[in-house]
Amino acid sequence: MSLKTTIVGTVAFFPLTVHAVLNGYAFGSAFRLGSQLSRSTFNITSAATTFVPGAPPASQPSGGALYLWPGLQTTTGEFIYGSLEQVSPASCTSSADEWCLTAQYVGKKGLFSGEYVAVSGNQPVTLDWAVSSGTWTSSVSVAGDVVSTVSVAAGAVSAFGVANVCLGACAPTTVSQTYRNTTIVLATTTPSFGSTAVTYIGTTVSGLQTADGGLTWTIDEIVVPAGAYEN
Repeated sequence: MSLKTTIVGTVAFFPLTVHAVLNGYAFGSAFRLGSQLSRSTFNITSAATTFVPGAPPASQPSGGALYLWPGLQTTTGEFIYGSLEQVSPASCTSSADEWCLTAQYVGKKGLFSGEYVAVSGNQPVTLDWAVSSGTWTSSVSVAGDVVSTVSVAAGAVSAFGVANVCLGACAPTTVSQTYRNTTIVLATTTPSFGSTAVTYIGTTVSGLQTADGGLTWTIDEIVVPAGAYEN
């Protein structure tokens, strides 16, 4: 019989280490599962999630930027993630109801991006991460087709998270995002992994569980509300 554990996250502060790397950004609602930086208790080997970004704001002021960042964090402060962004000037050719979408890495090696593509706010976006021989690949898919990837040798991954981020006097999100069918696989069975779940500024999590004793973790929904940001 398989062990099935269910845990619900509580309010806490997700983007502590992100602030250290990306000083000057304001962070909004967020979620994290796992450990940060040198606290290498956990070792994630793959992850996946799907969400609908919703309609972006009508526009961004000059120099403003709004980002939706689901992704992974390494024990050495690197981030491997998908970026849905609304930037002025735009980073891709998009209409008013579209986001610019790319797979990205940021860390000690610099910033690397996959192809930028435009995606409608009502279009589901699927993100996948996997490691092979120390190289992580982040893939972003739309309608079943991979549209952007980035691969980079990186440190051990210890956390999964989502965050909404604002740069400058940006126009914030006006609708919520719901992440569904999230799966995170660890290198070893770790029953305590679920107890690390934290949320920030109104984010809610439901159905965080493991059916195999702590090797594979799934989350039914992560709901990130629209609105507030903090420096």
